[in-house]
Amino acid sequence: MTDLPFRPQPEQPVVLQIALADPSAPLGNLPVNAPDLVETMDLRLMVDGEVVLSRPYGVAEWQQSRPILDEWAIAPGEHHVQLSFVDDTSRTTLVLFDDTAVLQPGQILRLEFQPDTDFNCLGDCPSRR
Repeated sequence: MTDLPFRPQPEQPVVLQIALADPSAPLGNLPVNAPDLVETMDLRLMVDGEVVLSRPYGVAEWQQSRPILDEWAIAPGEHHVQLSFVDDTSRTTLVLFDDTAVLQPGQILRLEFQPDTDFNCLGDCPSRR
């Protein structure tokens, strides 16, 4: 035996991992210099209706198509997670991910745009046919 006090392992958080290899992909065939395209859009991560991450991206960043990689830690449990590009001025919202899931301690939930798969699927998403 030892005289050291027992310290239980702290609960591991859930990690929401944003991985957009090509941020312009959600725009489809719309050219990034189209006149209807807003100058800046915010990449917005919402958890349970609360904005936890909001980062602006301008037209120049869209044209360069640099990957967007980011992470956000949350407590385990049931959560509604939404990832979108938002322009409040024009009231434009482009939803990339929107789902409710029960997330286990230490789980990593990867949020990415995959046009070849069904919208809102977690994990192994079946391909569209």
